[in-house]
Amino acid sequence: RPDRGIVYQGRALTRRMAGDAEGAIEDLGRMAQLDPEWFLQAQQWIGEIRMLRDGPGDREAAAQALAAARARAANPFEVAMVGVSLGEVPPDRALAEAKTDRLTCVAHYYIGSRLLVEGLPEAAMVHFERCLAGGAHDLPETDLARWHLRRQGNP
Repeated sequence: RPDRGIVYQGRALTRRMAGDAEGAIEDLGRMAQLDPEWFLQAQQWIGEIRMLRDGPGDREAAAQALAAARARAANPFEVAMVGVSLGEVPPDRALAEAKTDRLTCVAHYYIGSRLLVEGLPEAAMVHFERCLAGGAHDLPETDLARWHLRRQGNP
């Protein structure tokens, strides 16, 4: 059903991987509006896309998206992930908040994402590989980690 946020998540991933950053941002915005459960993830991905694109107004828009995510973060793990995206929470602290294999994968993804934003692609790839090695292969973060690795020339 097009009135459910999850529909827009899949399309946003497809658009992003196809190089349509603006379309992905549009779909993520719709996802965040329709489904509060996906709001945090959508805002973090919008922030990441905009910070990596770094065009006119992107840094400000990324800051707004991440501020919205921070305002809705409801538990220590969510707070840590938004903090990682903002560059305020170090990787070891973020990983300490991940209490399951799935959350550890998510943490590695957002750590890797932040490292890309900071211009450290080799360090980012280590975290994307760790996300994939964790066994949680049904998460959108694993799809994005795999995509980032391929873009950097890693199989």
